[in-house]
Amino acid sequence: MKLRAALLALLLVGACGTEAAAEGPASDAAIAAIAKPEVQFENLVLRTLFSTEGMAQAAYALGIAQTCKLVRPAFDAAIAKGLPDWQVNLISAYRDNVPQDVLARAVTEAPAVTAATIAPFGDKIGAQMQRDSERLLTDALAATIAPAFEASTKIDPKKIDGVARRAELKQAIADGTITCGLGRKAEAK
Repeated sequence: MKLRAALLALLLVGACGTEAAAEGPASDAAIAAIAKPEVQFENLVLRTLFSTEGMAQAAYALGIAQTCKLVRPAFDAAIAKGLPDWQVNLISAYRDNVPQDVLARAVTEAPAVTAATIAPFGDKIGAQMQRDSERLLTDALAATIAPAFEASTKIDPKKIDGVARRAELKQAIADGTITCGLGRKAEAK
């Protein structure tokens, strides 16, 4: 259910993109322009990643900088691998759950209007995405966290300075480095 709520929120955010889709019929490209599959996929992986015990354990054992050094390339690779299927599933969810005339209108509307047009169908789109794409999300999450988690298991817990790690964590939260600089690329799109 959490995934469905997150998908619904991201569907509405995606439909509020900064540029209008090209006018014309609801082509796959036009649907992708309003649905923002890359932004959705990245944000869902990130929301989940930074709430996992594995990520917290890795950051505590390795420190923020080393964890980020391992997570960043793994995240990029996981997104690149899963995004094509995520996009196909998202476009299908739109096509299967939004009436054709509404979808054709939505891809030609101003971005702020598109969100309102698509909103009544968000639950159905989200449910289909959860059913069809949950595995893509869990695979991307596992691939993203694996290198840092594996490295963290090689650290002797007795050699970790807990006070220093908590101070580092507090600073990383304050200056934003806690997210390893991930997701900024998607936010800019």
